[in-house]
Amino acid sequence: MTGSSLNEIEELIENLNKIFPLKDLEELNFFLGLEVKYLDDGYILLSQEKYAAKLLEKAGMSISNAMPTPMISSVKLHKHDSEPCENPGLYRSIVGVLQYLTTTRLDLSYAVNKASQFMHNLTAEQWKVVKRILRYIKGTRGQGLIFSKSSDYMILAFADADWGADLDDCRSVTGYYIYLGENLIAWKPQKQSKVSKSSTEAEYRVIASAQAAAVVAVQQLL
Repeated sequence: MTGSSLNEIEELIENLNKIFPLKDLEELNFFLGLEVKYLDDGYILLSQEKYAAKLLEKAGMSISNAMPTPMISSVKLHKHDSEPCENPGLYRSIVGVLQYLTTTRLDLSYAVNKASQFMHNLTAEQWKVVKRILRYIKGTRGQGLIFSKSSDYMILAFADADWGADLDDCRSVTGYYIYLGENLIAWKPQKQSKVSKSSTEAEYRVIASAQAAAVVAVQQLL
């Protein structure tokens, strides 16, 4: 449990303990694959290093060479870009694990989003993309989200769109990040629901999505 008032937290725990027995595990360190590290000056690092190591082991890439980026920007995937994937079951399993890894690894979000769009029609070229993501993880397992105490309550949003990124349906891919002061509180990569006729239209759509998410974030804070 967390909050701005220790007294209220203790009172809540006491009331809950009257309903059912509780055990205090003290500071949070590990939960459902999420690791919490307490750094200097009140900073907190939220990561999934052990989870990433198990993923690499599952994929047989624990000793693979690291890559500097999760995806080559010039790569354009589509349904029939090469011969079928030899092991579609492994592909689906790995991509499913990668989706959970993006809980703390936003740098993987775009590449994983692209890879997850071909779960029903897998090709060898798409498997190469997934293996590059894994090689990138090999060299960046300790990365994650950093949170800090702050009196800055300004909401900042950053958004961008990749116009016509999907070669099969011509829909654009968008993404946004929303910060509360220095802390990232919301993000989302997704394919737009409709085809944008221009890059300007695609940009307007992502700005509208980011603005709506920022409003929701503000409402949750009030």
